[in-house]
Amino acid sequence: MSYSPKISVADWAKVDAPQAGSIVDLILKRISEPPMIIESPEAKAVRYGRVDKAQNIFPYGARLSEMYKKEAVLAATFAGFMETPGLITKEFAEHAADWVEYQLKLRTLLWPVDGGDKVEIMQHTVMKSLAKQHPLSERDMRKAAHTNREGSGGDEAFMRMMKAVKGTGRIKCTGQNRAGRDCYCLETCDHPEAPTSKELERLRNRN
Repeated sequence: MSYSPKISVADWAKVDAPQAGSIVDLILKRISEPPMIIESPEAKAVRYGRVDKAQNIFPYGARLSEMYKKEAVLAATFAGFMETPGLITKEFAEHAADWVEYQLKLRTLLWPVDGGDKVEIMQHTVMKSLAKQHPLSERDMRKAAHTNREGSGGDEAFMRMMKAVKGTGRIKCTGQNRAGRDCYCLETCDHPEAPTSKELERLRNRN
């Protein structure tokens, strides 16, 4: 659709059924028989020159390279006019790179809260996750903070963040899940506070 000739839809224009049917047939064929993806040298130059540069701007460039590849691959796969389906051309690459750079501008403008260090960024991410869904175990919070991603700060930033929010009372333990892992909510949550698994173990040892 991004690369089809521009047409006027007027006011609820009548659908060209044969043309729509041919598009559906093409989509189904490309899904059932996906083409081999080939990146042209010109497209590779665009990716190295523009996309990698955007990707490396911390923290706003996170995952932009992955999103670029999805856009470019979809364009190359489903473009009906292509003599070589699956070929990522310079045109496709530049279109996807334009999207990446615009996304970077939006993130820079709309993510001012993410301008701090990695621990601060991780704290904002975890707090937003707890506000949407709770309680969460530390494992759930690690997933929300994407600690396995390069550049996130990893386990070190996560442990520093957890020590800070526990120490300041920003989050509270509300019990354990079926696996015995401690679960947490925001301090403002209605769930009653409960002892952590370590506190319970100390109480059992005393008795």
